[in-house]
Amino acid sequence: VVQKSGLSAEYLFNLNALYLLVIIYGVSFVFIPINSLFIAAGFAKYNFVILVFISFVYLATAYGFGLFIGIYGIILAIAIQFILNKGLKIYFLIKHKEKWGLL
Repeated sequence: VVQKSGLSAEYLFNLNALYLLVIIYGVSFVFIPINSLFIAAGFAKYNFVILVFISFVYLATAYGFGLFIGIYGIILAIAIQFILNKGLKIYFLIKHKEKWGLL
């Protein structure tokens, strides 16, 4: 818990943004093994393409949402990046499950 004494009103106003960001990164931490599984399954080329695509999406959404809704727009862009990253990797793992021995 963040101690509220000594923090200015600007920081206290955005404290909920910090808590939301910690929750998003906590959920992201649970899905870390998907990255290793994706590389071990032989999808390194797909990994590079996914990361480049998602990086562009993140930059565009962070800029756009950041202008309109401020810090919460940046947090929304991080959440979108996380969902697209893990979602696309899970999609490719399920779609090509015969290539890496799931069946």
